[in-house]
Amino acid sequence: MSRFYLDICDVEVPKCITKEPENTGSAQVRRKGGRIERVPLNYKACQAITSYIKVRPKIDETGLLISKFSIPMSTRAIEYMVTKYLKQTCITGASVHTLRHTMTTHHVARGTNLKTVQKTLGHTSLASTSIYVSLAKKALQGHVL
Repeated sequence: MSRFYLDICDVEVPKCITKEPENTGSAQVRRKGGRIERVPLNYKACQAITSYIKVRPKIDETGLLISKFSIPMSTRAIEYMVTKYLKQTCITGASVHTLRHTMTTHHVARGTNLKTVQKTLGHTSLASTSIYVSLAKKALQGHVL
């Protein structure tokens, strides 16, 4: 896995997608330092991937996300696209990184298991992930989000 994009074969979705917690998909991702891990995909992510694959351009490339140039979208291309759309919608002070923090805070606030959140973020230490607990408490009190 020396490429810088997500390949179709890196993603697994269940045949029957349901909201049941044990019925999750997964994606093999490359972390910082070249570490490769499988991260869980909830039912919404599995539904989105399944829907996208139905309309994905029929080309010989194996990348999951395909650009308008019919090539796989790299992590940098996705970051650029998100930044572009944030700017177009006049959302200031946001980035891919802040969206990651927001997603994590929401998951912790909704009761997602901290070990699952840790694995999704790629944190080696649970202490790094537990920072989101205080953010989630503030969110539930109406101070954040």
